[in-house]
Amino acid sequence: MAPSILDLLLRGDLLDGDIDRAVDAYLADPSLPSGLLHSRYRIDFAEIHAAMRTSARGLPDAGERDGRQALICALLLHRPHLVQPAEHG
Repeated sequence: MAPSILDLLLRGDLLDGDIDRAVDAYLADPSLPSGLLHSRYRIDFAEIHAAMRTSARGLPDAGERDGRQALICALLLHRPHLVQPAEHG
């Protein structure tokens, strides 16, 4: 099974800034179907958005800051697709 974004972050394959850029890109244009993390991993924003909606079902709208936090949580649990293997050398 592919590692989650949290796994990649914990092992140093991604940085906090990579996560922030992905969140900012989605918030700037929620119609984006996908995005790239660190030019190596393709993330599926539709899948992430669906996970957010499922986890937030039944909760009142908590505002913009909490929405960003929910997006980050869903993103961290997402399992991205590797599009470019790491260079070894």
